[in-house]
Amino acid sequence: LVYLPRDRYTTGVRLRIIDILKEELGGTSVDFTAWNTESILSRLHFVVRVPQGTELPELSDADKERIEARLVEAARSWADGFAEALTAEFGEERSAELMRRYGAAFPEGYKADHGPRSAVADLGHLERLDEDRTFALSLYEPVGAVPEERRFKIFQKGGSVSLSQVLPVLSRLGVEVTDERPYELRCADRTTAWIYDFGLRMPKAAAGEYLGDDARERFQNAFAATWTGQAENDGFNALVLSAGLTWRQAMVLRAYAKYLRQAGSTFSQDYMEDTLRNNVHTT
Repeated sequence: LVYLPRDRYTTGVRLRIIDILKEELGGTSVDFTAWNTESILSRLHFVVRVPQGTELPELSDADKERIEARLVEAARSWADGFAEALTAEFGEERSAELMRRYGAAFPEGYKADHGPRSAVADLGHLERLDEDRTFALSLYEPVGAVPEERRFKIFQKGGSVSLSQVLPVLSRLGVEVTDERPYELRCADRTTAWIYDFGLRMPKAAAGEYLGDDARERFQNAFAATWTGQAENDGFNALVLSAGLTWRQAMVLRAYAKYLRQAGSTFSQDYMEDTLRNNVHTT
């Protein structure tokens, strides 16, 4: 049984509670029933179902306390958690200013997908944007992700980003886009900001491992260079991940290929791109 103030009983809270119960108790599904009475509290009754024949775990007092603490944290209002995380990151004076501007800016879809701490981190990216730096990027590994799974965020103030322009850039970098989630933030000062969150499936290196600790920086730099027109948007960009190159190193190989074509080589650019991707150690 979970008792919540009515104003805190939202779909997002319910889903977080279900995820915690399934994780902690090894459940495959969770049924729930909600009661609203004349009290200010809503009562939620959850039944966790485990695979047939599974031995039910015996919970110690410590287990119960841990699970209850996680449920209490999940049931906190998103706004309360956001205000607390904002103060911890920026201090009272700066956080009060940011709270006035962004307190009601995040849409419900964002709140369902991201916790308050993630929101504060994203807000930090937005606050660093100015006339000279019009967008920010963040490639990150979500909690519980499989080795090839990553997510990629684009932050921009003002106008929205055209997905028809973003997706080809990501595709030529050699990643598969599995989903995209756009969030529009409407700030108190009547300005807007956008956060685009893309699910990516990364390529494997030739040795069967995922490339390097610096892959995040190389990927972000390559995307930025292509997005701003410093680099061409073609298959050579995939070498940034598959061969561990920087976007400038990939540009050198692109130049070699262009010169070979001008010198009369019968190999097409697509053929040369494929050859380099399939022989990354030589590349």
